[in-house]
Amino acid sequence: MINWGYNIGLEVPYCNLLQMVDIYCEGFSCYPWCETWIDTDAEDYLRGLLANSTYLITLDKESNVVGFAFGMLLSSYKDNADLISLGASKNDFYISDIVVSQKVRRQNVGLSMMRILDCMTHSRGFLFRTHVQNTPMYRIANHLKMGKIGTVFAETGGQKSERIVFRRS
Repeated sequence: MINWGYNIGLEVPYCNLLQMVDIYCEGFSCYPWCETWIDTDAEDYLRGLLANSTYLITLDKESNVVGFAFGMLLSSYKDNADLISLGASKNDFYISDIVVSQKVRRQNVGLSMMRILDCMTHSRGFLFRTHVQNTPMYRIANHLKMGKIGTVFAETGGQKSERIVFRRS
């Protein structure tokens, strides 16, 4: 696996963007998310994140996308009030999205991406929220020695669900 990181504003090849759209729709339409995404909506959403976030893309040996993550300072995240009310700082680095292709799940791709992002932001607080039934992200939080700071409700892809918030200070 190759980790391919970019900062805000650098262009991702269109073929990789289309792979990201497929992985995003695949990842968030299944349990526990059960969100409804169509390709054009997912592409618009991802283009917005690519333009305004720090991101990390993981490729396989053939340069196909197998996972990606987006993050930003919490102060840049528009829906940050519920996270700040739990004790997060506006200076924390917030992982807004992370998804791994079903083809490579359970191969530590998500953990590797989170470790890289954690190292990149180690002088800051580091947090993410995930569906309360997303056990792989619980394991990642445990590996990274992150603590649960509370729960919030969020709506994405037409579904409102409870999310658990993990943070490392």
